[in-house]
Amino acid sequence: MNEFYMTNANIDSMDPTVLQPMMRSALIKYSRQGDLDAVRDLLEAGVDPDTRLIEAPRRTLLQEAARTGRTALAELLVANGASIAVKDEDGFNSLYHAYNSGHGAL
Repeated sequence: MNEFYMTNANIDSMDPTVLQPMMRSALIKYSRQGDLDAVRDLLEAGVDPDTRLIEAPRRTLLQEAARTGRTALAELLVANGASIAVKDEDGFNSLYHAYNSGHGAL
């Protein structure tokens, strides 16, 4: 388990307005690092699988996985409810990003 979200603190007693942004940040971090176990744990803890990156064009994690050809991450996100239909600020969905980046097999 990763130290960021597995601490001695009782997260059940934390204010959700503080906890949810922290959990989304952790999901982004571990998705970028390719730590699928941590991503799975966070998704199972209820973090939104359609979490968006901060940077424009605010892609979802699935769109970023499709764009970079990270099949295992994409499968994990979809299995946990990530939408392939959601569009980024430029109007493109995950399928576009996969095909446009040469990852059509994804």
